[in-house]
Amino acid sequence: MKDKSTILTNYLIIEIDAEGISLSVFDKPNHLFSGKRIESDVYTIKRDELHNLLKVETDLNINKVDVIVESYQYCIIPTDIFKPEEAIDFLLFEHKPAPTDSILYNKIPEFGIVNVFAIPESVLDVVNQLFPQTAIEHHLSRFITENLLLQYENCLYCNARSKKFDAVVVKNGKLALINSFEYKTPEDFLYFVINIYDKLSLNQQKHPVYLQNNTNNQRIEQILKTYLTTIKL
Repeated sequence: MKDKSTILTNYLIIEIDAEGISLSVFDKPNHLFSGKRIESDVYTIKRDELHNLLKVETDLNINKVDVIVESYQYCIIPTDIFKPEEAIDFLLFEHKPAPTDSILYNKIPEFGIVNVFAIPESVLDVVNQLFPQTAIEHHLSRFITENLLLQYENCLYCNARSKKFDAVVVKNGKLALINSFEYKTPEDFLYFVINIYDKLSLNQQKHPVYLQNNTNNQRIEQILKTYLTTIKL
């Protein structure tokens, strides 16, 4: 292992979801120095437990920290009509946040949208204590900014996760769909993809699917390739 004193450019990404925490340390751009997964019921454990867990695991010589939280209580609002004081009202149209949830939002100006989302107040408090200069980013906000191009190529982006996947459709240089779907089997995944193509008049033989984060379920890739000739990884 490298001596900590020699690692001056460490960049830490903390990804928090309901089932645990993933920590990735990069010692230079695009080079993973170390990674770790901690299985824990993050959204229900006490603040002190979460604080101590993160403090121990992130007690490193770190120059930059990003915190990404997975939440499926979100809504996408056009920037032109968004007002911060109305964030909770937008979210309530589609979801029922718990009384102990905090409402946050990420502005994504390059796509003209704002992502409003809910996370447990305990998670927000601990992140603010340990990383006061770090803004929390929603997992879908990160996916959009890192992967999407508003090019004139009609296509579907799929962000595969353990039990759900995020679907983003680009048509004629505009966002046509942003949604998340729960699946249990690769066949479920395929069903939703085919349905998206049908509802949005995409061509299964022409318009590609960009499949991301599929390392834990190769069957999804296999079944999509059976029916879609334009799948890209």
